[in-house]
Amino acid sequence: MVRQLVSLAAVATCLSAAPVTLISQPWGSDFSIRTNEAGDSISIGAAFSDGSQVWLHDLARGRVVRFDSSGRVAGAVTLESAGRAGYAGDDFVVRRDRILFLNTVDRRIEVFDAATGRHQGAIVYPADALAQEPKRSLRITNRVFLDSNSIVLGNERRAWYLDEVLGKRQEGRAAVKTVTGERLIGFARSRPLITGEPPARRGVLKCRAGSARSHFPIAGKRFLVVNDRLFVLLLEPTGFRIIAAP
Repeated sequence: MVRQLVSLAAVATCLSAAPVTLISQPWGSDFSIRTNEAGDSISIGAAFSDGSQVWLHDLARGRVVRFDSSGRVAGAVTLESAGRAGYAGDDFVVRRDRILFLNTVDRRIEVFDAATGRHQGAIVYPADALAQEPKRSLRITNRVFLDSNSIVLGNERRAWYLDEVLGKRQEGRAAVKTVTGERLIGFARSRPLITGEPPARRGVLKCRAGSARSHFPIAGKRFLVVNDRLFVLLLEPTGFRIIAAP
């Protein structure tokens, strides 16, 4: 199916004209930061938004915290162990009443009940779905996205659709690919949402993401679209913020 060319007007809502803070909290309030035995800082591992609500993976306490569209805490669930102490996955999405974590160690998607945090099972995925890519960085699977209700796996440069029943790459659906200087940060309006300099190209929505950097590393997604605006998660020495992408 050939998609229509997306105009600049169609992505205007992704561009932030003025600084806006959606969520800002100091460490030691609802969230904390700690150092593990390897000397790594453990705090927030990834973020996800369905377009209005925001979820954060609180690594330090092993839970997922939900915020409403105004940035207020709306709930939290502690995750049951999926077999590895303290590890659910590197990235996640929320689909209906399930939280889906990308377990890159065992190459499977861990499924948790969004209301209770109980582990519901796992969905396997192939390790070689991007084997044809020439560079190792393009073959890695370290991101999970949702395109409507379809699970999309890959990285910020390449992504593919998962056949959940067969546990393999869906046939007949092309991989999502970006060019140098672009990165895939999610899906919006059933189109890939890609950061980079407009103009838009066929079948994608493009947004400028600015150069906001997080002081501490984040394993999973840190860009979010909330209320038709692009936001970014920043982990700082004194706390964390989710702000409109500069």
